[in-house]
Amino acid sequence: MPKYLTFSDGAKVADIAKNIAQGNGYGSTFSSFGADKEILNHLSLNVFPAWGRHPLMPFSVAIFYKLFGVGDLGLILTSTFFYLLSIIGIYLLAKNIFNENIGFISALSFIFIPIFWEYALTGASESLFILEIVLTFLFLTLKNKRLHILGLVVAGLSYFTRPQGFILIVGALTYYFLISSKSIKLVFFKLILAVVIGIAIDLTLFTKLTGKTFFYSILSKGVDVSVLYTPSLSGTTGLRTQVDAKDLLISNSLEVGKKVFYNFYNLYKLMPDIMPSSIFVLFMLSLFIKEEEKKINYIKYTFLFMFLLTILSTSVSIPFFRYLHPFVPLLLIFAISTLSKIVKIKFVYLLVFIYLIANSLGILFLDSRFISNTKNTSKPPVYVLMSQILKDNTSSNDVVVTNLDTWGSWYGERKTVWFPVDPKVIAESDFDAIYLTSYKMDDENYYMGDDWRKIFNNSENQTVLSQYKLEKEFMINAEDTYENEPANAVLLVKKVSSN
Repeated sequence: MPKYLTFSDGAKVADIAKNIAQGNGYGSTFSSFGADKEILNHLSLNVFPAWGRHPLMPFSVAIFYKLFGVGDLGLILTSTFFYLLSIIGIYLLAKNIFNENIGFISALSFIFIPIFWEYALTGASESLFILEIVLTFLFLTLKNKRLHILGLVVAGLSYFTRPQGFILIVGALTYYFLISSKSIKLVFFKLILAVVIGIAIDLTLFTKLTGKTFFYSILSKGVDVSVLYTPSLSGTTGLRTQVDAKDLLISNSLEVGKKVFYNFYNLYKLMPDIMPSSIFVLFMLSLFIKEEEKKINYIKYTFLFMFLLTILSTSVSIPFFRYLHPFVPLLLIFAISTLSKIVKIKFVYLLVFIYLIANSLGILFLDSRFISNTKNTSKPPVYVLMSQILKDNTSSNDVVVTNLDTWGSWYGERKTVWFPVDPKVIAESDFDAIYLTSYKMDDENYYMGDDWRKIFNNSENQTVLSQYKLEKEFMINAEDTYENEPANAVLLVKKVSSN
Protein backbone atom coordinates (compact mmCIF):
# COMPACT_ATOMS: atom_id res chain seq x y z
CA MET A 1 0.00 0.00 0.00
CA PRO A 2 1.55 3.35 -1.03
CA LYS A 3 2.24 5.89 1.71
CA TYR A 4 0.96 8.81 -0.37
CA LEU A 5 -1.18 9.39 -3.43
CA THR A 6 0.81 9.73 -6.64
CA PHE A 7 -1.91 10.59 -9.16
CA SER A 8 -3.36 14.10 -8.95
CA ASP A 9 -6.67 13.07 -10.57
CA GLY A 10 -7.10 10.63 -7.72
CA ALA A 11 -6.58 13.51 -5.28
CA LYS A 12 -9.30 15.48 -7.10
CA VAL A 13 -11.71 12.59 -6.58
CA ALA A 14 -10.63 12.30 -2.94
CA ASP A 15 -11.20 16.01 -2.37
CA ILE A 16 -14.78 15.93 -3.70
CA ALA A 17 -15.53 12.73 -1.79
CA LYS A 18 -14.26 14.38 1.40
CA ASN A 19 -16.70 17.26 0.97
CA ILE A 20 -19.56 14.83 0.32
CA ALA A 21 -18.69 12.76 3.40
CA GLN A 22 -18.38 15.87 5.58
CA GLY A 23 -21.71 17.29 4.45
CA ASN A 24 -20.33 20.16 2.35
CA GLY A 25 -22.14 19.03 -0.79
CA TYR A 26 -20.78 18.08 -4.19
CA GLY A 27 -17.87 20.50 -4.43
CA SER A 28 -14.11 20.78 -4.46
CA THR A 29 -11.55 22.87 -2.60
CA PHE A 30 -9.48 22.90 -5.81
CA SER A 31 -10.47 24.47 -9.11
CA SER A 32 -9.10 26.23 -12.17
CA PHE A 33 -10.06 29.04 -14.52
CA GLY A 34 -10.87 26.58 -17.29
CA ALA A 35 -12.97 24.26 -15.12
CA ASP A 36 -15.02 27.08 -13.59
CA LYS A 37 -15.75 30.03 -15.88
CA GLU A 38 -17.25 31.94 -12.93
CA ILE A 39 -14.42 31.16 -10.55
CA LEU A 40 -13.82 34.77 -9.47
CA ASN A 41 -17.44 34.91 -8.30
CA HIS A 42 -17.07 31.66 -6.35
CA LEU A 43 -14.10 32.57 -4.14
CA SER A 44 -16.31 33.22 -1.12
CA LEU A 45 -18.08 29.84 -1.32
CA ASN A 46 -17.11 27.06 1.09
CA VAL A 47 -16.30 24.81 -1.87
CA PHE A 48 -16.02 25.37 -5.60
CA PRO A 49 -18.76 23.87 -7.81
CA ALA A 50 -17.54 20.55 -9.23
CA TRP A 51 -20.23 19.70 -11.77
CA GLY A 52 -17.49 19.15 -14.35
CA ARG A 53 -16.20 16.12 -12.43
CA HIS A 54 -17.94 12.78 -13.05
CA PRO A 55 -19.82 11.88 -9.85
CA LEU A 56 -19.87 8.08 -9.61
CA MET A 57 -16.30 7.65 -8.35
CA PRO A 58 -16.45 10.48 -5.75
CA PHE A 59 -19.72 9.13 -4.32
CA SER A 60 -18.21 5.62 -4.18
CA VAL A 61 -15.18 6.95 -2.33
CA ALA A 62 -17.44 8.90 0.04
CA ILE A 63 -19.06 5.60 1.06
CA PHE A 64 -15.64 4.15 1.88
CA TYR A 65 -14.81 7.33 3.81
CA LYS A 66 -17.86 6.71 5.97
CA LEU A 67 -16.53 3.21 6.70
CA PHE A 68 -12.78 3.83 7.01
CA GLY A 69 -12.45 7.57 7.61
CA VAL A 70 -11.34 10.38 5.28
CA GLY A 71 -7.84 9.95 3.91
CA ASP A 72 -5.63 8.25 1.35
CA LEU A 73 -6.59 4.78 2.61
CA GLY A 74 -10.30 5.16 1.86
CA LEU A 75 -9.58 6.31 -1.69
CA ILE A 76 -7.12 3.48 -2.41
CA LEU A 77 -9.44 0.87 -0.90
CA THR A 78 -12.22 2.05 -3.21
CA SER A 79 -10.22 1.68 -6.43
CA THR A 80 -8.66 -1.58 -5.19
CA PHE A 81 -12.15 -2.94 -4.47
CA PHE A 82 -13.22 -2.19 -8.05
CA TYR A 83 -9.98 -3.76 -9.33
CA LEU A 84 -10.64 -7.00 -7.43
CA LEU A 85 -14.22 -7.13 -8.70
CA SER A 86 -12.88 -6.63 -12.23
CA ILE A 87 -10.67 -9.71 -11.86
CA ILE A 88 -13.73 -11.80 -10.95
CA GLY A 89 -15.74 -10.17 -13.73
CA ILE A 90 -13.09 -10.91 -16.37
CA TYR A 91 -13.00 -14.54 -15.28
CA LEU A 92 -16.78 -14.85 -15.55
CA LEU A 93 -16.99 -12.95 -18.85
CA ALA A 94 -14.27 -15.02 -20.54
CA LYS A 95 -15.76 -18.21 -19.10
CA ASN A 96 -19.16 -17.21 -20.43
CA ILE A 97 -17.82 -16.47 -23.92
CA PHE A 98 -15.43 -19.45 -24.13
CA ASN A 99 -14.71 -21.77 -21.20
CA GLU A 100 -13.37 -21.93 -17.66
CA ASN A 101 -9.72 -22.29 -18.71
CA ILE A 102 -9.87 -19.16 -20.86
CA GLY A 103 -11.61 -17.36 -17.99
CA PHE A 104 -8.97 -18.31 -15.45
CA ILE A 105 -6.00 -17.46 -17.71
CA SER A 106 -7.59 -14.16 -18.78
CA ALA A 107 -8.10 -13.14 -15.16
CA LEU A 108 -4.58 -14.26 -14.25
CA SER A 109 -3.11 -12.28 -17.15
CA PHE A 110 -5.07 -9.17 -16.13
CA ILE A 111 -3.66 -9.44 -12.60
CA PHE A 112 -0.11 -9.33 -13.93
CA ILE A 113 -0.41 -6.26 -16.17
CA PRO A 114 1.28 -3.52 -14.07
CA ILE A 115 -0.71 -0.53 -15.31
CA PHE A 116 -3.86 -1.95 -13.70
CA TRP A 117 -2.09 -2.19 -10.32
CA GLU A 118 -1.27 1.49 -10.64
CA TYR A 119 -4.89 2.43 -11.24
CA ALA A 120 -5.95 0.32 -8.27
CA LEU A 121 -3.39 1.90 -5.94
CA THR A 122 -3.84 5.54 -6.97
CA GLY A 123 -7.59 6.00 -6.64
CA ALA A 124 -8.02 6.42 -10.40
CA SER A 125 -11.56 6.23 -11.78
CA GLU A 126 -10.22 3.88 -14.48
CA SER A 127 -10.69 0.99 -12.01
CA LEU A 128 -14.42 1.69 -11.80
CA PHE A 129 -14.68 2.20 -15.57
CA ILE A 130 -12.97 -1.14 -16.25
CA LEU A 131 -15.45 -2.84 -13.93
CA GLU A 132 -18.35 -1.19 -15.75
CA ILE A 133 -17.00 -2.35 -19.12
CA VAL A 134 -16.60 -5.92 -17.91
CA LEU A 135 -19.99 -6.05 -16.16
CA THR A 136 -21.77 -4.56 -19.19
CA PHE A 137 -20.68 -7.39 -21.46
CA LEU A 138 -20.97 -10.01 -18.75
CA PHE A 139 -24.68 -9.22 -18.42
CA LEU A 140 -25.11 -8.91 -22.18
CA THR A 141 -23.63 -12.38 -22.78
CA LEU A 142 -25.77 -14.17 -20.20
CA LYS A 143 -28.64 -16.33 -21.44
CA ASN A 144 -31.23 -14.51 -19.34
CA LYS A 145 -32.44 -11.76 -21.67
CA ARG A 146 -33.76 -9.69 -18.78
CA LEU A 147 -30.18 -9.23 -17.61
CA HIS A 148 -29.30 -7.73 -20.99
CA ILE A 149 -31.18 -4.60 -19.94
CA LEU A 150 -29.09 -4.52 -16.76
CA GLY A 151 -26.00 -4.57 -18.97
CA LEU A 152 -27.25 -1.52 -20.84
CA VAL A 153 -27.97 0.21 -17.51
CA VAL A 154 -24.39 -0.42 -16.34
CA ALA A 155 -23.13 0.97 -19.63
CA GLY A 156 -25.29 4.05 -19.07
CA LEU A 157 -23.72 4.57 -15.64
CA SER A 158 -20.32 4.91 -17.29
CA TYR A 159 -21.52 8.31 -18.58
CA PHE A 160 -21.13 9.44 -14.96
CA THR A 161 -17.69 7.81 -14.56
CA ARG A 162 -15.39 8.70 -17.43
CA PRO A 163 -15.53 10.94 -20.55
CA GLN A 164 -15.03 7.76 -22.60
CA GLY A 165 -18.28 6.34 -21.23
CA PHE A 166 -20.10 7.15 -24.47
CA ILE A 167 -17.89 4.58 -26.24
CA LEU A 168 -19.07 1.85 -23.89
CA ILE A 169 -22.68 2.95 -24.40
CA VAL A 170 -22.34 2.82 -28.19
CA GLY A 171 -20.54 -0.53 -28.00
CA ALA A 172 -23.15 -2.03 -25.67
CA LEU A 173 -25.98 -0.90 -27.94
CA THR A 174 -24.16 -2.29 -30.98
CA TYR A 175 -23.81 -5.74 -29.45
CA TYR A 176 -27.34 -5.67 -28.04
CA PHE A 177 -28.77 -4.83 -31.47
CA LEU A 178 -26.64 -7.54 -33.07
CA ILE A 179 -27.97 -10.31 -30.82
CA SER A 180 -31.57 -9.09 -30.81
CA SER A 181 -32.14 -8.11 -34.46
CA LYS A 182 -33.03 -10.33 -37.39
CA SER A 183 -30.76 -8.67 -39.94
CA ILE A 184 -27.60 -6.55 -40.14
CA LYS A 185 -29.56 -3.83 -41.97
CA LEU A 186 -31.90 -3.58 -38.99
CA VAL A 187 -28.87 -3.36 -36.67
CA PHE A 188 -27.49 -0.40 -38.64
CA PHE A 189 -30.89 1.27 -38.66
CA LYS A 190 -31.33 0.91 -34.89
CA LEU A 191 -27.79 2.04 -34.16
CA ILE A 192 -28.00 5.11 -36.42
CA LEU A 193 -31.39 5.98 -34.90
CA ALA A 194 -29.97 5.64 -31.36
CA VAL A 195 -26.96 7.83 -32.23
CA VAL A 196 -29.18 10.50 -33.83
CA ILE A 197 -31.48 10.54 -30.79
CA GLY A 198 -28.43 10.72 -28.51
CA ILE A 199 -26.98 13.67 -30.44
CA ALA A 200 -30.32 15.47 -30.37
CA ILE A 201 -30.62 15.05 -26.59
CA ASP A 202 -27.00 16.10 -26.16
CA LEU A 203 -27.40 19.30 -28.19
CA THR A 204 -30.76 20.31 -26.75
CA LEU A 205 -31.02 19.10 -23.14
CA PHE A 206 -27.51 18.22 -21.96
CA THR A 207 -25.98 21.41 -23.35
CA LYS A 208 -28.30 23.44 -21.13
CA LEU A 209 -27.57 21.25 -18.09
CA THR A 210 -23.77 21.36 -18.48
CA GLY A 211 -22.13 23.11 -15.52
CA LYS A 212 -25.36 23.06 -13.52
CA THR A 213 -25.98 19.34 -12.95
CA PHE A 214 -24.20 15.99 -13.26
CA PHE A 215 -25.31 15.89 -16.89
CA TYR A 216 -22.93 17.26 -19.50
CA SER A 217 -22.77 17.64 -23.26
CA ILE A 218 -20.48 15.01 -24.76
CA LEU A 219 -20.19 16.96 -28.02
CA SER A 220 -19.37 20.26 -26.28
CA LYS A 221 -16.72 18.57 -24.16
CA GLY A 222 -15.35 16.93 -27.30
CA VAL A 223 -15.07 20.29 -29.08
CA ASP A 224 -13.29 21.79 -26.05
CA VAL A 225 -10.59 19.13 -25.80
CA SER A 226 -10.09 18.84 -29.57
CA VAL A 227 -9.62 22.59 -30.11
CA LEU A 228 -7.85 23.60 -26.88
CA TYR A 229 -5.28 20.77 -26.96
CA THR A 230 -3.22 21.27 -30.09
CA PRO A 231 0.56 21.49 -30.72
CA SER A 232 0.40 25.30 -30.82
CA LEU A 233 -1.28 25.54 -27.40
CA SER A 234 0.06 24.51 -24.02
CA GLY A 235 -1.14 21.15 -22.77
CA THR A 236 -3.12 22.82 -20.01
CA THR A 237 -4.59 25.76 -21.95
CA GLY A 238 -8.08 24.35 -21.52
CA LEU A 239 -7.71 24.19 -17.74
CA ARG A 240 -5.77 27.38 -17.11
CA THR A 241 -7.63 29.88 -19.28
CA GLN A 242 -11.21 30.88 -19.92
CA VAL A 243 -10.88 30.61 -23.69
CA ASP A 244 -14.09 29.58 -25.44
CA ALA A 245 -13.30 26.65 -27.74
CA LYS A 246 -15.99 27.81 -30.19
CA ASP A 247 -13.96 30.95 -30.86
CA LEU A 248 -11.02 28.81 -32.01
CA LEU A 249 -13.00 26.11 -33.82
CA ILE A 250 -12.52 27.56 -37.32
CA SER A 251 -9.00 29.00 -36.89
CA ASN A 252 -7.70 25.79 -35.32
CA SER A 253 -9.51 23.32 -37.57
CA LEU A 254 -6.41 22.63 -39.70
CA GLU A 255 -4.29 22.03 -36.61
CA VAL A 256 -6.94 19.69 -35.24
CA GLY A 257 -6.82 17.70 -38.45
CA LYS A 258 -3.03 17.43 -38.27
CA LYS A 259 -3.25 16.49 -34.59
CA VAL A 260 -5.68 13.65 -35.29
CA PHE A 261 -3.46 12.21 -38.01
CA TYR A 262 -0.25 12.32 -35.98
CA ASN A 263 -1.89 11.17 -32.76
CA PHE A 264 -3.50 8.21 -34.51
CA TYR A 265 -0.17 7.23 -36.02
CA ASN A 266 1.73 7.64 -32.76
CA LEU A 267 -0.83 5.62 -30.79
CA TYR A 268 -0.49 2.81 -33.31
CA LYS A 269 3.32 3.04 -33.21
CA LEU A 270 3.32 3.05 -29.41
CA MET A 271 0.84 0.18 -29.05
CA PRO A 272 3.42 -1.88 -27.06
CA ASP A 273 3.32 0.91 -24.45
CA ILE A 274 -0.47 0.71 -24.28
CA MET A 275 -0.66 -3.05 -23.82
CA PRO A 276 1.73 -6.03 -23.96
CA SER A 277 2.53 -6.55 -27.65
CA SER A 278 1.58 -10.24 -27.40
CA ILE A 279 -2.00 -9.29 -26.52
CA PHE A 280 -2.29 -6.91 -29.47
CA VAL A 281 -0.82 -9.42 -31.96
CA LEU A 282 -2.97 -12.29 -30.74
CA PHE A 283 -6.11 -10.19 -30.82
CA MET A 284 -5.35 -9.13 -34.39
CA LEU A 285 -4.91 -12.81 -35.29
CA SER A 286 -8.30 -13.56 -33.72
CA LEU A 287 -9.93 -11.33 -36.35
CA PHE A 288 -9.00 -13.93 -38.98
CA ILE A 289 -10.50 -16.79 -37.00
CA LYS A 290 -14.21 -17.32 -37.56
CA GLU A 291 -15.90 -18.73 -34.50
CA GLU A 292 -18.61 -21.36 -34.88
CA GLU A 293 -21.01 -19.44 -32.65
CA LYS A 294 -22.26 -16.24 -34.29
CA LYS A 295 -22.55 -14.36 -30.97
CA ILE A 296 -18.81 -14.78 -30.30
CA ASN A 297 -18.01 -13.21 -33.67
CA TYR A 298 -20.42 -10.38 -32.86
CA ILE A 299 -18.80 -9.61 -29.53
CA LYS A 300 -15.29 -9.84 -30.99
CA TYR A 301 -16.04 -7.27 -33.69
CA THR A 302 -17.87 -5.12 -31.15
CA PHE A 303 -14.68 -5.07 -29.05
CA LEU A 304 -12.68 -4.12 -32.16
CA PHE A 305 -15.15 -1.35 -33.01
CA MET A 306 -14.96 0.05 -29.48
CA PHE A 307 -11.17 -0.02 -29.42
CA LEU A 308 -10.89 1.74 -32.78
CA LEU A 309 -13.44 4.32 -31.64
CA THR A 310 -11.36 4.85 -28.49
CA ILE A 311 -8.19 5.39 -30.53
CA LEU A 312 -10.02 7.87 -32.76
CA SER A 313 -11.54 9.84 -29.86
CA THR A 314 -8.17 9.85 -28.07
CA SER A 315 -6.49 11.14 -31.22
CA VAL A 316 -9.05 13.93 -31.50
CA SER A 317 -8.73 14.91 -27.84
CA ILE A 318 -5.63 14.23 -25.71
CA PRO A 319 -3.38 11.26 -26.57
CA PHE A 320 -3.19 9.80 -23.07
CA PHE A 321 -2.67 6.03 -22.89
CA ARG A 322 -4.98 5.89 -19.87
CA TYR A 323 -7.93 6.56 -22.17
CA LEU A 324 -7.27 3.28 -23.99
CA HIS A 325 -6.24 1.05 -21.08
CA PRO A 326 -9.77 0.28 -19.79
CA PHE A 327 -10.63 -1.51 -23.05
CA VAL A 328 -7.52 -3.72 -23.03
CA PRO A 329 -9.14 -6.49 -20.90
CA LEU A 330 -11.68 -7.08 -23.67
CA LEU A 331 -8.90 -7.64 -26.21
CA LEU A 332 -7.04 -9.77 -23.68
CA ILE A 333 -9.85 -12.35 -23.54
CA PHE A 334 -9.73 -12.97 -27.30
CA ALA A 335 -5.93 -12.95 -27.26
CA ILE A 336 -5.91 -15.80 -24.74
CA SER A 337 -8.54 -17.67 -26.73
CA THR A 338 -6.47 -17.34 -29.91
CA LEU A 339 -3.35 -18.58 -28.13
CA SER A 340 -5.28 -21.63 -26.92
CA LYS A 341 -6.11 -22.47 -30.53
CA ILE A 342 -2.42 -22.34 -31.50
CA VAL A 343 -0.92 -24.37 -28.64
CA LYS A 344 -2.23 -26.76 -26.00
CA ILE A 345 -3.71 -25.20 -22.89
CA LYS A 346 -0.75 -26.19 -20.68
CA PHE A 347 1.56 -24.24 -22.97
CA VAL A 348 -0.79 -21.26 -22.77
CA TYR A 349 -0.10 -21.16 -19.03
CA LEU A 350 3.63 -21.38 -19.72
CA LEU A 351 3.61 -18.57 -22.29
CA VAL A 352 1.51 -16.33 -20.06
CA PHE A 353 4.04 -16.91 -17.29
CA ILE A 354 6.99 -16.05 -19.58
CA TYR A 355 5.52 -12.96 -21.23
CA LEU A 356 3.38 -11.47 -18.47
CA ILE A 357 3.94 -12.94 -15.03
CA ALA A 358 7.75 -13.12 -15.14
CA ASN A 359 7.94 -9.57 -16.49
CA SER A 360 5.66 -8.28 -13.74
CA LEU A 361 7.62 -10.10 -11.04
CA GLY A 362 10.75 -8.44 -12.43
CA ILE A 363 9.12 -5.03 -12.07
CA LEU A 364 8.13 -5.83 -8.49
CA PHE A 365 11.40 -7.28 -7.24
CA LEU A 366 14.15 -6.06 -9.58
CA ASP A 367 13.05 -2.61 -10.70
CA SER A 368 12.21 -1.78 -7.09
CA ARG A 369 15.90 -2.23 -6.24
CA PHE A 370 16.80 0.49 -8.73
CA ILE A 371 14.18 2.78 -7.20
CA SER A 372 15.50 2.15 -3.70
CA ASN A 373 19.01 3.08 -4.88
CA THR A 374 18.00 6.33 -6.61
CA LYS A 375 15.11 7.55 -4.45
CA ASN A 376 14.72 8.33 -0.77
CA THR A 377 11.97 5.77 -0.27
CA SER A 378 11.53 6.64 3.40
CA LYS A 379 10.79 10.31 2.61
CA PRO A 380 7.57 11.93 1.36
CA PRO A 381 7.25 13.23 -2.23
CA VAL A 382 8.14 16.88 -2.81
CA TYR A 383 4.51 17.86 -3.45
CA VAL A 384 3.53 16.55 -0.02
CA LEU A 385 6.28 18.57 1.68
CA MET A 386 5.36 21.70 -0.27
CA SER A 387 1.69 21.22 0.63
CA GLN A 388 2.59 20.97 4.32
CA ILE A 389 4.56 24.21 4.03
CA LEU A 390 1.51 25.87 2.50
CA LYS A 391 -0.66 24.61 5.37
CA ASP A 392 1.80 25.82 8.03
CA ASN A 393 2.13 29.32 6.58
CA THR A 394 -1.42 30.25 5.62
CA SER A 395 -4.77 30.57 7.33
CA SER A 396 -7.43 27.89 6.98
CA ASN A 397 -9.74 30.43 5.32
CA ASP A 398 -7.22 31.60 2.71
CA VAL A 399 -7.87 31.14 -1.00
CA VAL A 400 -4.52 30.54 -2.71
CA VAL A 401 -3.37 30.61 -6.34
CA THR A 402 -0.72 27.93 -6.86
CA ASN A 403 0.99 25.74 -9.45
CA LEU A 404 0.91 22.79 -7.04
CA ASP A 405 -2.10 21.25 -8.79
CA THR A 406 -4.54 19.48 -6.45
CA TRP A 407 -1.94 18.70 -3.82
CA GLY A 408 -2.22 22.09 -2.14
CA SER A 409 -5.86 21.31 -1.40
CA TRP A 410 -5.53 17.62 -0.52
CA TYR A 411 -2.34 17.58 1.56
CA GLY A 412 -2.20 21.33 2.25
CA GLU A 413 -5.87 21.48 3.29
CA ARG A 414 -6.34 24.88 1.67
CA LYS A 415 -8.77 26.19 -0.89
CA THR A 416 -6.60 26.53 -3.99
CA VAL A 417 -6.87 27.54 -7.63
CA TRP A 418 -4.47 26.37 -10.32
CA PHE A 419 -2.47 29.32 -11.59
CA PRO A 420 -3.81 30.75 -14.87
CA VAL A 421 -1.64 31.02 -17.98
CA ASP A 422 -1.56 34.82 -17.64
CA PRO A 423 -0.98 36.11 -14.08
CA LYS A 424 -2.65 39.44 -14.92
CA VAL A 425 -5.99 37.60 -14.87
CA ILE A 426 -5.90 37.71 -11.06
CA ALA A 427 -4.69 41.34 -10.80
CA GLU A 428 -8.03 42.66 -9.52
CA SER A 429 -9.17 39.50 -7.73
CA ASP A 430 -9.59 38.68 -4.04
CA PHE A 431 -7.07 35.85 -3.68
CA ASP A 432 -5.36 35.92 -0.28
CA ALA A 433 -2.04 34.52 -1.41
CA ILE A 434 0.06 33.18 -4.28
CA TYR A 435 2.16 30.08 -3.69
CA LEU A 436 4.63 29.28 -6.47
CA THR A 437 6.86 26.22 -6.38
CA SER A 438 9.50 24.54 -8.51
CA TYR A 439 7.18 21.52 -8.76
CA LYS A 440 7.04 20.49 -12.45
CA MET A 441 7.58 24.10 -13.54
CA ASP A 442 9.17 22.90 -16.81
CA ASP A 443 6.70 20.09 -17.45
CA GLU A 444 4.58 20.61 -20.59
CA ASN A 445 1.31 20.18 -18.68
CA TYR A 446 2.37 22.32 -15.71
CA TYR A 447 4.56 24.82 -17.53
CA MET A 448 5.30 28.08 -15.76
CA GLY A 449 5.28 30.94 -18.29
CA ASP A 450 7.66 33.89 -18.44
CA ASP A 451 5.56 36.29 -16.35
CA TRP A 452 5.10 33.72 -13.62
CA ARG A 453 8.84 32.99 -13.67
CA LYS A 454 9.55 36.69 -13.14
CA ILE A 455 7.44 36.52 -10.00
CA PHE A 456 8.98 33.23 -8.89
CA ASN A 457 12.62 34.16 -9.52
CA ASN A 458 12.46 37.75 -8.28
CA SER A 459 9.53 37.63 -5.88
CA GLU A 460 10.80 40.44 -3.65
CA ASN A 461 11.02 43.00 -6.46
CA GLN A 462 8.45 41.64 -8.92
CA THR A 463 6.09 44.13 -10.56
CA VAL A 464 3.85 41.78 -12.53
CA LEU A 465 1.41 41.56 -9.63
CA SER A 466 2.32 44.64 -7.65
CA GLN A 467 -0.52 44.22 -5.18
CA TYR A 468 1.23 41.15 -3.74
CA LYS A 469 4.37 41.16 -1.60
CA LEU A 470 6.82 38.44 -0.69
CA GLU A 471 5.95 36.82 2.62
CA LYS A 472 8.53 34.05 2.77
CA GLU A 473 10.85 31.84 0.72
CA PHE A 474 11.28 28.13 1.32
CA MET A 475 13.98 25.59 0.46
CA ILE A 476 13.69 21.81 0.66
CA ASN A 477 16.89 19.76 0.60
CA ALA A 478 17.25 16.81 -1.78
CA GLU A 479 17.83 14.34 1.08
CA ASP A 480 14.40 15.23 2.51
CA THR A 481 12.41 14.35 -0.62
CA TYR A 482 11.42 11.03 -2.15
CA GLU A 483 12.61 12.24 -5.55
CA ASN A 484 16.07 12.97 -4.10
CA GLU A 485 15.94 16.40 -5.69
CA PRO A 486 15.91 19.86 -4.06
CA ALA A 487 12.90 22.14 -4.35
CA ASN A 488 12.00 25.70 -3.53
CA ALA A 489 8.89 27.81 -3.19
CA VAL A 490 7.77 31.38 -2.54
CA LEU A 491 4.68 32.65 -0.75
CA LEU A 492 3.26 36.05 -1.64
CA VAL A 493 0.41 37.67 0.24
CA LYS A 494 -1.87 40.51 -0.68
CA LYS A 495 -0.69 43.89 0.53
CA VAL A 496 -2.79 45.52 3.22
CA SER A 497 -4.25 48.82 2.07
CA SER A 498 -3.02 51.83 4.03
CA ASN A 499 -6.44 53.53 3.76
